[in-house]
Amino acid sequence: MDECNDGTHNCQHSCENVNGSFVCRCREGFELRSDSFSCVDIDECARNMSSCSDICINGIGSYHCFCRSGYEFSSSSNNTCQDVDECAINNGGCEQTCTNTESSFRCECTEGYTLVNETSCEDINECDVMNGMCSQYCINTVGSYQCDCIPTFKLDNDNKTCSR
Repeated sequence: MDECNDGTHNCQHSCENVNGSFVCRCREGFELRSDSFSCVDIDECARNMSSCSDICINGIGSYHCFCRSGYEFSSSSNNTCQDVDECAINNGGCEQTCTNTESSFRCECTEGYTLVNETSCEDINECDVMNGMCSQYCINTVGSYQCDCIPTFKLDNDNKTCSR
């Protein structure tokens, strides 16, 4: 008698005929229940059976890998996540310096500038604070400043003090 061919096997997925009986088999991603007929999905994620390096979501008969924000799949492996270098594209939107960090990035400004709106740099007016340490005149320039003296005074070698 061949229960698999005559349809009396009651197997949920597939039937394998054996001498004098039959054995139920399940498709990949499933396992046979204790009733020996029905199949249940294997949660590969919960059992650490997946090849995901970051996020594993179980599916029916399989699983899917995802990367956290700030990460992307490696070009060498579809299941391995690597940090995204946001600075590699359009300098991360930063006006001056972009520094890639783990899962993110930050914009920075060169000396003489301050960061505004997270991506833009604005000139610092050094003359606004203690006259730029100049003894007489402070002249703000883009990204810097310089000291100057009134007529009859001369700027000393420290470029800040004026003397006669």
